[in-house]
Amino acid sequence: MVQKQPQQYQLKGQNQLIFKCEMPENIERIELTENLLKVLNA
Repeated sequence: MVQKQPQQYQLKGQNQLIFKCEMPENIERIELTENLLKVLNA
């Protein structure tokens, strides 16, 4: 994946990622990441 700007994120708890995004297009990426985390932690 090509990222136009660096993303800042931190782990909250064990498996919840919080992203600080500056571009609207990152929102979809976050949703995909959250869905992936749900699958991995299922």
